[in-house]
Amino acid sequence: MTPQEFLNEFYKMPPVEQKEVLETLSEELSEAQAEDLRIQKALFDAGLLREIKSPRRRRLGDFKAVKIEGKPISETIIEDRR
Repeated sequence: MTPQEFLNEFYKMPPVEQKEVLETLSEELSEAQAEDLRIQKALFDAGLLREIKSPRRRRLGDFKAVKIEGKPISETIIEDRR
């Protein structure tokens, strides 16, 4: 299911069910962030990290592709390996 298909189905739900879905997603995200923080803290305590970074709030959709001229990087990598 694509994100757009999910949203289409989500908007068809009654408000009570929409609220339940949002709460569940929020809990899942909180648990994932807590697990990431726990792992970072363990690595920091072991001396493998210099700092513990806060989770990024930027969405992937905010990134824009950069147009690069010339050969594709994959071709360059393959040539360098030969």
